[in-house]
Formats: sequence, structure tokens, C-alpha cells
Amino acid sequence: MLNIVTQIDGNTLRGLLSVYSESMQDLRINFGSDAEMRAAYESFLRDFVKSAKHLILAEESGGEWVSALRAIETGEGRWFLEAVETKPASRQKGFGTALLRHTIDYLRGLGMTELTCLISKKNLASQALHGKCGFVPTDELPLNCWGELEEGTVLYRLAK
Repeated sequence: MLNIVTQIDGNTLRGLLSVYSESMQDLRINFGSDAEMRAAYESFLRDFVKSAKHLILAEESGGEWVSALRAIETGEGRWFLEAVETKPASRQKGFGTALLRHTIDYLRGLGMTELTCLISKKNLASQALHGKCGFVPTDELPLNCWGELEEGTVLYRLAK
């Protein structure tokens, strides 16, 4: 089941921290403590959801969030996906596929005309997942939704 995050409360924060636990550990070195990292992440999320052009979507199974992503509308009907992640214990069970397919349907309902994302050249699992859901690699410059070049990635676009 797809959840659309519209506000950040304790349950939402716990759910997202659970999904992103692996990524958060990679970022831990940038913070003095887990509490500092959690506070910074909560602040980021609160600011992020204030914009109608920013979405956080999470796939739920058995009452817990198992996969999540962020979507940013970069122009009228043009959306960019980032932070697509599934909890390690929930991988290879179809939750990432369900999240992407539900997200695509949801964004189409909002009038989406284009959907892109960046995927690391080394992340074969993500490349396969996105390919399964209709994304194709492009030869375009790998710019994120903020206009920044992300070396080592490929820009993927949802085929029409």
C-alpha cells in the first residue's frame, strides 16, 4: 500500500529512518551523534514536505514501511525521483517494484509528463528494478533535480 507523507511526526520519522537505516549509517560520519543526525534529518524532512512540488512516498507491508522515495516536480508535469530505497530485510520481495509502480500511477494522476532519476553505474540492482518498471538509460548529462552534476551516475527516464 502506498503512503503519501504530508507531515512529519514521530511515527513518520521512525518509519523513514527504518527504511533508510543503511544510507543513514553511511552519513553518520558527518554528525557528532545519532541524535544530531536524527534532528538534522527531521529538520530536512519538515522543510521538504512544505512544498507541494516535493513528495515523500512509502510502500507499506504488514503495518510497516518497507520502501520509500522522494519525488520532486522540477517543472510543470516533470518529476525527478531520488532516495529510492528498500529496507535490507525487505529486498527481493517485490516492494521496490510495488513502490515504483504505485508512484508512477500516482504521479500520472497528478499530470506527470516526464519522470527521471539518477542511478549509480555500480548499482546493478537499482538499474534492474527501474528497468523492470519501464525506465531506460539515457546518454544525457547526469544532472540531479537541483541542477548538480552527479559523477558516476546515469540519467534514467520513464519510457512513454
